[in-house]
Amino acid sequence: MPAKGPAKGDWRRHLIALALLMLCGALLWTSERGRTLTADEPLHLVRGHALWWTHSSHLSYAHPPLANAITSLPYAGRGDEAWGAGAKPDGQPRPPARVSERRPSAAATHAEAFERLPGWDVAQPLSVSTAYFRHDFGVARAELTGARRMMMLWTLALGLFIYCWSERRWGWSAAIVSLALFCLHPTLLAHGRLVTTDMPLAATAFASLAALIAWIERPGWAQVGLFGLATTAMALSKHSGLAFVVVMSLIVLGAALLGRGGFAQQRGGRARRVGLVFGQLTLVAVVMIFVIDAAYMFDRVGLSVAEILAEPEPHNWISKRHDYQLLERSPIAALPESWRLPFPYTWLVGLATVSEQNGAGHGRYFFGMRAAPGNPLYFPVMLFAKSPTGLLILLGFGAGLVVARVRAGVRPSVATTVLALFAALTLASACASKINIGVRHVLPLIVILVVLAGRAGQLLVEAAADPGSPGVPSWLGAGRRGPALVLSCVLASAVGAAWTFPAWLGDFNLLVGGPAGGHRISVIGEDWGQDLGDLAELAEAEGWEQVAYHTTFPLRREELESRGLKVRKIGCKKPYRGPDPVVIHLSDWARRHSCFTWLDGREPAHVVNHHLLVFETE
Repeated sequence: MPAKGPAKGDWRRHLIALALLMLCGALLWTSERGRTLTADEPLHLVRGHALWWTHSSHLSYAHPPLANAITSLPYAGRGDEAWGAGAKPDGQPRPPARVSERRPSAAATHAEAFERLPGWDVAQPLSVSTAYFRHDFGVARAELTGARRMMMLWTLALGLFIYCWSERRWGWSAAIVSLALFCLHPTLLAHGRLVTTDMPLAATAFASLAALIAWIERPGWAQVGLFGLATTAMALSKHSGLAFVVVMSLIVLGAALLGRGGFAQQRGGRARRVGLVFGQLTLVAVVMIFVIDAAYMFDRVGLSVAEILAEPEPHNWISKRHDYQLLERSPIAALPESWRLPFPYTWLVGLATVSEQNGAGHGRYFFGMRAAPGNPLYFPVMLFAKSPTGLLILLGFGAGLVVARVRAGVRPSVATTVLALFAALTLASACASKINIGVRHVLPLIVILVVLAGRAGQLLVEAAADPGSPGVPSWLGAGRRGPALVLSCVLASAVGAAWTFPAWLGDFNLLVGGPAGGHRISVIGEDWGQDLGDLAELAEAEGWEQVAYHTTFPLRREELESRGLKVRKIGCKKPYRGPDPVVIHLSDWARRHSCFTWLDGREPAHVVNHHLLVFETE
């Protein structure tokens, strides 16, 4: 019999979900305060601004435009406002600058000034974002905060969708456990407040999976339409979304081939089922291509292969290695020159850029050593280390229950099968990736683990209510062990989130030793520049007016100066003999330790959030 709990028609049960969402919003809001800008956020912000102000998508090659357009939406109308004279990071006005062909005047609009910033002509978002923030750091920083608020809304919307979807499919117990685990997951909270494309991809990927499951269970054109809508949004959020579309297409084709779900009741033979699904997927692809073209404002769509190869490519650190000729190294170069491709030029450059980045490898620090690019164990280990211990316990018990139920003749549902199959295929693909710069690149898998853990929690609760049901171990049906275990796992997740608040980017679970042990596994995706506010607070407490700071990223000096701390930038090989404390990022220390041999034998006097090493002068 079903587990006892709030009656299905009792709306009051949803108040607990509302309270959890309010808690999630409060955690996102309060933990964001003081978090300084991370490495990629300024680039995402200026891409969104460029879309709204200049109606140009030529900066949106590293990432498709949808997520950036939404986070910049609060400032969509600012393009007609005056550029102004600007201000220094400390808020002091800048002296009048000489107006030149490449320097915007104070009277120019934001849209006009944007097109005159360094890097605009060669589509280099790093240069554009650096110039934009340095013009008036305070204003740009406030815009970034507003964009983060938009990302928080996206995160809360995903949490609400998970709750509604799980409640409708498996009942209230599964929904409330899933939502609780979502709202208390440090990694989801960390990325749910940052202006990147990782959370939008996770949200649209789960929506696409929900549409895929509905299609398999009830084949029909309405389900095809929902699948097309969700997957198009996914492909427009991040380039890896396109790979997810392929995986999901293979899953639905396999379901049609094997006659699973609603396909078992369809008339006609196997060939007819597969042919119909293939035709529907083709239609989805055609619509998706058109929407992608529209999102890029039909800029350079339909060029011939020869024209594509003749276009000057955008400048970035990846294309620079190949004299800005990435497309010549891509499969496009092998096509007949006369062929015309129905894709935006900028989007094609983006795919070539990501492919080259993966081929070359990015991020080589793994388990305390500088490793070869692309360790196949990176993402499995990171998923384990970044998952709260309570969530892992629920998944372990859930897997055991599923095996016991299968042995008792109870097959997993279509939803469980699709989620598990997609997660397995995606993880296998991630193991082949050479881009190992953080668990954020498999964030959709974390969402799936949360939902499956919620389903496991529901099975444990039902096992206690109906100990005679198939596949329920006798020890689990005794007393209230199942509900007690579920509650303990949720509370353990809450304790874990409180333990590392608000520094959740560097969170690792208790099983790997917490943040102290986890940073022997990975530092590249954890030390992202977000801790400079805490460094400024330490400087104020210690009475430091200036620090000697090593970094290779722009705008971090401005971030510290905006908080009243003077900065002397230093290199890594030349010893610093001045009186100021020396600050080095753990990511630089781990990857380029040979640069800092002049500090060998010295221990940092302070370590800020496991990421900033502070050496005081002797």
